[in-house]
Amino acid sequence: MSRALHASEKKSGTAEGPGGPLGAPQWAFMGAPEGSNAILWNSSSSSSSRRYLKEEGERGAPLLPRIGIKGTGEVCNRESEGRAEEKFNRNNARKQRQLEELQQQQHQQLVQQASNRKKRYIPPKEYWYSGHHEPPNALTAAALGSRDLKFVLMREARRIRMGGELDLSVWEALESRAAAICSSSSSSSSSKVAAKTILRFLQSFAAVQLPIKPKHLEDMLTAIAKRKAEMRPENYVHLFQALARLRVRHRICILGLQEMILSWGVLRNNFLIKAANSLSKLDLSSHVLVTPLKLMLAKRLPTFTGKQQQQQQQQQQQQQQQQQQQQQQQQQQ
Repeated sequence: MSRALHASEKKSGTAEGPGGPLGAPQWAFMGAPEGSNAILWNSSSSSSSRRYLKEEGERGAPLLPRIGIKGTGEVCNRESEGRAEEKFNRNNARKQRQLEELQQQQHQQLVQQASNRKKRYIPPKEYWYSGHHEPPNALTAAALGSRDLKFVLMREARRIRMGGELDLSVWEALESRAAAICSSSSSSSSSKVAAKTILRFLQSFAAVQLPIKPKHLEDMLTAIAKRKAEMRPENYVHLFQALARLRVRHRICILGLQEMILSWGVLRNNFLIKAANSLSKLDLSSHVLVTPLKLMLAKRLPTFTGKQQQQQQQQQQQQQQQQQQQQQQQQQQ
């Protein structure tokens, strides 16, 4: 009878355990302790396992524990990537702000250093005439560049005015070289000579007051006329002075007066007087383009004062300011 019971239990795949009847297959008791009443299930009987799985599926019981839901891994990855990107953007923005603050600090330091740095004023006499100077000869004068020629002409003109000996051949060589530089700069755009440099040439020749060849003078004045955009109001005053000393009335004077119609008010009083004297020497005082200069002189003549009067006025202004400060301090007390 025990053999029949054992056979029926083996066939049905059930056994009596400590918790009641067991209808699960053997894999449900994998790892059961030794000595338990669980009966080992024969793995070859696949029909019983299919039947058990079907019954469990109909009852709705979970067959196997599910580790996760489909798609949750992708969502987590996207969320983690988004958080990483936000963190990167925050760090980048913070570093950018720090960099901007550092740049502003450096800029402020540079501005402060530039404002604190005292620029040394170089007087014109020291700039033009300091250092050793050797008078050139005809050969060296013909090979000078524009900058070197400018300094040589200024020093030679000063030496001659101070009573030095004039070598006419050297002076003519300097004049020819200046005219050649002006003509080459006018014809080709590769050689750039500033209008101030050409004006220095003309001022040097005018200081000695020797007659210049008409061709050379025309080359220099044409080069200045082509560079009228570089000319400032005070430069036109220097041009009028040079032409007055050379006693040359040229059409460039009319061009200069046209450019200066609205610019007389920018000049200081001493420049207005120099311009008026030069134009009167050139017999242009009655020209209609000189009318703005006349009006400006008539407006400023009542305010013309000497150095002593200016000093007295400055002292009076300082005294008035001190009195006002004392009164304000007394009122505050």
